[in-house]
Amino acid sequence: DAEKTKVELERLQRESKEIIVETRLEAQSIIAESRLQAEKVKGEIIQEAKYQANSILQAAEKQIQSEKDQAVREIRDEVVNLSLMMASKLIKQNLTEEMNKSLIEDSLQKIESSGMAD
Repeated sequence: DAEKTKVELERLQRESKEIIVETRLEAQSIIAESRLQAEKVKGEIIQEAKYQANSILQAAEKQIQSEKDQAVREIRDEVVNLSLMMASKLIKQNLTEEMNKSLIEDSLQKIESSGMAD
């Protein structure tokens, strides 16, 4: 009876050790799989962050270019207006009344001859 109990105890100890080994192997497998999944998710998050950062950068570059183009247009308009104002002042200073009348008459004749004075 004591021998039977001893054999049974040894068998239970072996089974117990096998269960512990299997459990450890399974736990290691679960941990390894979890690490792989974590790396995959990490990669996806990094990829999405890069995509969003790139989108924000492209939008910012587009807006900067648009604002730059608008600023250039405004500067050109201002240069044209200043040039016209300076030219007008110069013309007013240099034209005599007689030259002014002559320019007006020439302009009117050109308008009449082109048929624009209908």
